[in-house]
Amino acid sequence: MLTSFVGAVALHYYLRRTGREPYVAPPLVFLLFPPWHLGVAYMEANFPRANSINLFPPLFLLALLWAFEVRERYLVASAVAISVISLVHHSAMVPLVITGFVLFVEDFRRPRVLSNFFKVGGLVVALTAFWYVPFFMESKWLNFWNIYRHPWLFKGGSLSPSLFLEPAGISSIAIFLTFLLVAYFRGTLWRRTLGLAVLYLYLALGYYSPTPPWIHSLPVLSMIPPYRWVDMINLLVPLIVADALTGVECRWKLVAGALATALLILGTLPYARSVPSYPQDLMEVAKFLREQPGDDWRFVVHPAVSPPHSYLPVLTGKATLNGWYHEGDPAEEGHIRMWYLLSTGHDASLYLNSYAVKFLIASTNVTVGNYSKIVKIGRYWVYTGNVSFVEPVGAVLVGNFYDLPVDYAYFEDSSKLATIPPLALWVLFTLETPQKKKRAFFGTSCRGGAVQSCGCREGGRVFVRGGYVA
Repeated sequence: MLTSFVGAVALHYYLRRTGREPYVAPPLVFLLFPPWHLGVAYMEANFPRANSINLFPPLFLLALLWAFEVRERYLVASAVAISVISLVHHSAMVPLVITGFVLFVEDFRRPRVLSNFFKVGGLVVALTAFWYVPFFMESKWLNFWNIYRHPWLFKGGSLSPSLFLEPAGISSIAIFLTFLLVAYFRGTLWRRTLGLAVLYLYLALGYYSPTPPWIHSLPVLSMIPPYRWVDMINLLVPLIVADALTGVECRWKLVAGALATALLILGTLPYARSVPSYPQDLMEVAKFLREQPGDDWRFVVHPAVSPPHSYLPVLTGKATLNGWYHEGDPAEEGHIRMWYLLSTGHDASLYLNSYAVKFLIASTNVTVGNYSKIVKIGRYWVYTGNVSFVEPVGAVLVGNFYDLPVDYAYFEDSSKLATIPPLALWVLFTLETPQKKKRAFFGTSCRGGAVQSCGCREGGRVFVRGGYVA
């Protein structure tokens, strides 16, 4: 709510400085998509993105406007605003930069403006270096989704046209088209704003658009799930509203604002419902997990599709395997296979063991051969296995692999090979491993370990079963 208010105030000042209607459009920022914003915050617990939807678009435009000023204090304010945006949700900067460039392309040609942007850019780098320097230094662990390669994921991350036939979609489209027509016939429509709105809506369709999926593999598009392009509509529609009402008599502005607000509220009323209390059976599950000794294990809830599961790590004080965000998950392929096995009734115990999952909380039938069913709490069965973060391993993995469904240890630095258990069955490495490390690995055979050279190139799979490599 606070960022919605700040975003509305930023848009108000931006419109005032550009000579457009500043009073009706800002409340629309606050009202246009609030149920969606609250869903992002509550359902996903994605507070950075929820705040970015409300705050960033109008604040970014105001920051760009400040950067055109001569006075130094406005340049500092611009740098601070852009720094806040880039720190709270850095991927939102991609559509913001595109939007800012299109709307202010003429201003960027002025020498003084370019000089100001070098100053502002330097301040932004200085203010954000404490976070971005470590971020880029550890960028090898990033795992950006190539979402278009997975049809089910691409479809799920795209904006379905059926949403426009629901009450909220109908009211939003009605507002958009009404003010668009008013601005067009009054001759106040800024076509760039309309062009950006159409572009972002088209990109948001993703799977449902006639464009081939490979379009979304382009360097910039591949970083952003399709539905997130709609976030910019939260700025562009109010800009069109401001264009439509610029120069209109005050009484007609009040009528237009009242009708638009009423229509948007009516469109969202069918979705209004009270937030239910936290499920009692999950409270009992949390109590059970909290009372378990030790913290050298994880728990997993399957299927993890309900918002209350997000609160279990806090309620239990224990680590969970749920909630790995894909961009920072080096073992994502293994996790996806684990969820697939759990969902299709196949035995997933090998993966659960590898990821130190001691307790599996399941509300559906699952197959986990090495786990025992110990108690039922409400609709949830609790399975347990004898695992830990710290336990003897039967294989040592060295090379460009982050997922191996077996008990293994991973070493990036060959100097640590002395810590390899003497009775380890295998030491595995890939073709990418340097010769110097290979010689060090073969030295482990002198201590009773067996060394196996794996001829798998990048993208291959290595499986160990009872001392055999396949």
